[in-house]
Amino acid sequence: VEMPDVIDALEFAFAARLEGQRGRNGLFADVYFVDFKGDDKSYDLAGSIPGQVVVQGQLAATILEVGGIYNPSGTGKGLSVLYGARMFDLDVGVDGAYDFDDGTTEGRSYDVNKALWDALIGVRYVGEFSDRWLYDFKVDASAAGTDLAWTALAGVGWAYGAERQHAIVVGYRYMQIDFKETTDRGIEVASEVQLGGFYGAFKFGF
Repeated sequence: VEMPDVIDALEFAFAARLEGQRGRNGLFADVYFVDFKGDDKSYDLAGSIPGQVVVQGQLAATILEVGGIYNPSGTGKGLSVLYGARMFDLDVGVDGAYDFDDGTTEGRSYDVNKALWDALIGVRYVGEFSDRWLYDFKVDASAAGTDLAWTALAGVGWAYGAERQHAIVVGYRYMQIDFKETTDRGIEVASEVQLGGFYGAFKFGF
């Protein structure tokens, strides 16, 4: 049974990034936590068995990215190549109640609680509209523990401070994670997690 949008209500989200660069090379660490919970949703059963399934899902995910930066300009601006590793600590659960047309009901639960490690590669571009207004774009992809995970981000910021080393940034971030898991009943469950939304952040430079 294909069940789209089982989990779609955001409870809480938090993100933080630490980055340092000397010359053309640098290091970064990025942590991202989200907590979702979905309301009860009904789907028609496919195939020859008529009826409906009522499901409720929940998702908690901690995403950690660590790696290196290569910035040809050596200034942090312009094009940079990002490389490293991405870890997903996923806790996904779906509870289903199958209501068949003959009046019988059967309940099932599907749970995934594991850490997945990916190799990560991406590019980022940081530019300036003026000495105070900046913008950035980032696209990356990773795979190994997941079938594929990718992120796209775009933001604009206003810089302040004596050397314009701090900034207030707003933008939009989207991530998609595709992975498969076999339950203890031998059932393969394919999951597609989509995380997207607007964000606001403070950047502190030293």
